[in-house]
Amino acid sequence: MGDQSIAVKNATLGATAPVVVETTTAVVEPQPVAQPVAQPAPVAEPVAAAFIIELNPLKGREKIEAAGVKVVSMLDYDLD
Repeated sequence: MGDQSIAVKNATLGATAPVVVETTTAVVEPQPVAQPVAQPAPVAEPVAAAFIIELNPLKGREKIEAAGVKVVSMLDYDLD
């Protein structure tokens, strides 16, 4: 932006001499950030569903088996 004068001491001669330093300001434009390449999501299909307690009135077994998934439960519980 302009010139500035500073004093610099010469260590060898022990003298001080003015030095002109030119200062400038640079404007840097932001660069676009590279976007990561989208990878396809891995595909997985459930083969079975295991439950400790099956609540029969909710009919969850029928809904899950209708989707082609085997259902296993340790206890069947009727809410009646």
